[in-house]
Order: sequence, then C-alpha cells, then structure tokens
Amino acid sequence: MASKPSEPEAYVPPVHKMVDLSAFPDREAMWYLEVMEAYKLFYETLIDDFVNHKSLLKIRSDGYSLS
Repeated sequence: MASKPSEPEAYVPPVHKMVDLSAFPDREAMWYLEVMEAYKLFYETLIDDFVNHKSLLKIRSDGYSLS
C-alpha cells in the first residue's frame, strides 16, 4: 500500500495569553506585562531588522548605498 505524500504544515502564528491566577489579580501590572510581550512579539524584531539593515548601508556624498 502506497503512503500518502505528507502535506506541508500549516503556519500557526505565536499566541500568547497571560492570566493572573492569584487571589487578588493586579490588572494594571498585567496590562504592563501584556504591553511588554506585544512589543517583543511584534515590534522588537522589526526594529532589530531595521537597525541591522541600516548598518549595512554606507554613507556617501550622494546619499546611502548598499556596501
């Protein structure tokens, strides 16, 4: 019996959920943690890519050009 070709795995985006299970949850502290996690998840990589790309550019008298 021939085996079926394997299907490519579907992309599953990272999902992050924080829950404060303590007896007295601190909503403000959880909000700040969620903001930090969102920054790391969405913005940090974009900023790092931009900074690294910019460092590859060389300044010339007529502007920027790839080195």
